Amino acid sequence: MDTLSRIVRGIAACALVLCAAAPAFARCDAPDLTEPAGRVVTDPRPRIAWTPVQGADSYAVSVQSRVAEGRLIGSYDVSLASHEFIPPAALTDEKATVTVTIAARCAGVAGAARSASFTIDATRTCPTPQQLTIAADGGKLRAVWQAVPGAMQYEVKTHAAADGSATSAVEVREARAELTLGASPGTVVSVRPRCGAAYGEPAFAVLMPQ
Repeated sequence: MDTLSRIVRGIAACALVLCAAAPAFARCDAPDLTEPAGRVVTDPRPRIAWTPVQGADSYAVSVQSRVAEGRLIGSYDVSLASHEFIPPAALTDEKATVTVTIAARCAGVAGAARSASFTIDATRTCPTPQQLTIAADGGKLRAVWQAVPGAMQYEVKTHAAADGSATSAVEVREARAELTLGASPGTVVSVRPRCGAAYGEPAFAVLMPQ
């Protein structure tokens, strides 16, 4: 055996020894979101769950809540040993799209991440007020509507007829409100109920000329 052959065989033998001694890193599969993936829910703090990954010692979880125009209104980045997470605070008080990204860690090494989304529509638990009527009386604007079951309070606003911008606002607990500011014909009034942490869709009425 010539010198070159002995060198090549020596290198190959060393490589085998190193490979045998090197630690084998566990491969982490990507978890699948199981709850509430692909659904519309009314709970602003829903239980988020995913499939357990064999060999995982923890999970890196990112939760982002955005309103329709894309603005971020809530986010959490947590590390958990369990395979479920309940947000400590409401992800929205109206409507939002929630994106969840999860990666499992095996032996401290993060595997591939997987993302999924679901929708929260908290307004479904707080109906729009019905039978809203408004009238101007002596420089005051009075509004009356049918009480919404479960509503803790109502947000009452007047809006300019020209551009819809809010010109005044009050919060009341009863199904009626009185605004002391003057109102002209064409003024729009909105009444939005609040049930717990969720707001409902507002009702609208227009002040007509007398």
